[in-house]
Amino acid sequence: MSDHHDLAAPPSPGAHPAVAPQRAARPWRNALVLAALAVLGVLAVRWIGPRPAFWSPPCLFHWLTSLHCPGCGGTRAVHALVHGDLTRAWAYNQLLVTALPLAALWLLASLGWFLGRAARPAAIPRVIALALALAAAAFFLLRNLPGWPWPLPPG
Repeated sequence: MSDHHDLAAPPSPGAHPAVAPQRAARPWRNALVLAALAVLGVLAVRWIGPRPAFWSPPCLFHWLTSLHCPGCGGTRAVHALVHGDLTRAWAYNQLLVTALPLAALWLLASLGWFLGRAARPAAIPRVIALALALAAAAFFLLRNLPGWPWPLPPG
């Protein structure tokens, strides 16, 4: 019975010294891989040129309904941002351009937690999540009205 108990018990901290350094290095390795992929993505978008490529994905919602969803123009906005054209990015998707700095801050906080350098980021409070959902819904409704001051430029 003691043998069965020993198998179920977690190994002592010093039992496998070769495993501990790998576990400690893993978050850094994962973060470096993600950072490298992000840099490669930005470089690939820069390489495409100042206009999105012909194979950029179309918005299926817009194709089916002729309405602009909150994400319509998002790919082109990110493309414009990578090329340093904030005005064009804003013209394509105001919600995305407004939300990106907030998303970047949240990702940095999450990365700090992931690397063990900071406390776990707090969950988004329900009030803020509801406000974000309402902002996206309002943006969806407003951008489809004829008087919207920033109509989506053609592709």
